[in-house]
Formats: sequence, C-alpha cells, structure tokens
Amino acid sequence: MDALPSCPRCGADTDVEALGSSSGSRWLHCDLCGHLWRQLDLGRDAFSLIVAGQREFDRPSVERAGRQTMPRAARFTMRLEIRYRTRKDQDADWQVGHTENLSRSGVLFRTDALLEQDSPLDLIIVLPSGVPGGPPSRFRCHGEIVRQLPSTRSGEAPAIAATVDGYRLTLQ
Repeated sequence: MDALPSCPRCGADTDVEALGSSSGSRWLHCDLCGHLWRQLDLGRDAFSLIVAGQREFDRPSVERAGRQTMPRAARFTMRLEIRYRTRKDQDADWQVGHTENLSRSGVLFRTDALLEQDSPLDLIIVLPSGVPGGPPSRFRCHGEIVRQLPSTRSGEAPAIAATVDGYRLTLQ
C-alpha cells in the first residue's frame, strides 16, 4: 500500500492523507471534502478477501442434501459481535450474539435464541477498529440459516450456521 488513492467521494488525488495503518488496512482522509475511509490490503487482511469475494479455487460444486452448494470456503476463527434478525421481522429489535468463525460464504455464531431452518436473515458483523480511536467497520449481510447446533457444554449458547449471500462494508 504505497501510493495514496484518489478520494472515492470527490475524486481529489492531491489532498488525501494516510492517518495510520494496522492489521492490513489503513485509514485515509481527504482534506478537500473531509471524507474518511478505510483501505484494505488484499494481500494481508482476512476481511479484504471476504470483501473482494475471492474464491479459493475454481472447484466444481458439491451436491449436499439434494441441492448444489459450493465447496467450503476458508474459515477464520474470530469472536466478533454479531447482530441479526429474520427478514420477516423487519420491525423487531436486533438480537445479539458472537461469531465463532466466518468465511466469505457463511458464519457460525452463538446466541441464546434458536431460529427456524431456512429463515432468511439480516446480519451485522462488527469489526474492531484498525486504528486506535478510529471508527469500527461493519459488514451488513444477507443470508439464510442452514443449521443449528445445540450447546455441548454447560452454560454455552447454541450455535447457528448461516450462509452469507450478499454483503457490504460500511463505517459505523
């Protein structure tokens, strides 16, 4: 990440400054319009691979339980806050849980509530700030519940596995 990019909001290329970098990303600021954004290094940051939608390999799909699915994507073990709600309950409050692992194609998270199989979901995964004191980022995702796993240890919440069909990265 050597050269500074143009501002995605106003297009200025001489008024952009780097504010700091951490964990494969850096915060950039446009002095002209005041826009603040995070640039990810596709070679170093796990989340940038998710954002870019890169696939591990071009392997054929696998038939599982009567439906075609893509091969399993690389999983990243991370404990992050996740907020979710079913799409049929758009007026409901967001429920809170914590991720166990995630990939470009899905997420496994723990929460107290069990949900119906195949329920469409809206998800928000909160990412830690890349710069101390900087704003956190979040993935806003759409998906579907594919399975539920009961807790295996006392005091542990059940787990829900959901696909991630679409997402966008935003600053909180």
